[in-house]
Amino acid sequence: MARFSCQPGDLLMCYSLNGVGVGQGLAKTLKCLTILPAMASAARGGASGFVGSATACHAAIVARVFTPGMITEDAELVHAVGTGVKSIRLSSYEYQGTMSLAVFRLNIDEVPPRAAQVARTWGPSEQGTSQMTYSAGNAGLSVFRSSSFGDGARQRAAWYRRYKDEVGGPPEFHKLEAGTAAMFCSMFVIACYQAVMRDAEIGKVLALDARNTSPMFLDGYLKRSEHWKPVPPRG
Repeated sequence: MARFSCQPGDLLMCYSLNGVGVGQGLAKTLKCLTILPAMASAARGGASGFVGSATACHAAIVARVFTPGMITEDAELVHAVGTGVKSIRLSSYEYQGTMSLAVFRLNIDEVPPRAAQVARTWGPSEQGTSQMTYSAGNAGLSVFRSSSFGDGARQRAAWYRRYKDEVGGPPEFHKLEAGTAAMFCSMFVIACYQAVMRDAEIGKVLALDARNTSPMFLDGYLKRSEHWKPVPPRG
């Protein structure tokens, strides 16, 4: 598997050819994401909506980098998996079956470190536990919902900004009594970024509805954006 020299805030995308991935946590969800992308895109605007890789099955954000620039360089990833929001070393990021990775970097220097800070704040505590749970329902429905940055998406982005400093993650949207929000992988990484940007900036660099953006659609957005650039593998 390729190795990457990462920076805090980089987004990692994972691709599977066998329809099974740890990140999504549900085989049925992954089946939708990997076998039915054409049907999903048709429901969301025709063939023009099918822009991401059908094998894109997981997303994570780089929270911190250890010994940057050294041969021993490694990174901590924070991601939403079936058991909640967890952290893992990039060096031990392994999946069953045939997998590949890609890393994308936003070309606005001050934003990625702030998004990485949100990921650390919302992520696991020093004891390795997290208050945030995995949203299997939204993960499955995201394939068929619109990912556009409309009124609902703007309201949720404002909610993420309001609670960007909340240890363990924000409350469930507009339901303070319901506990911490549940998220899936691509929703989590988008929310971390939208928590540190105003709507005008989001509209330029990450104009997506976090709750309704599947890994496949996020992959397509990053690949066609002038603001996100792929990070070449090391060596």
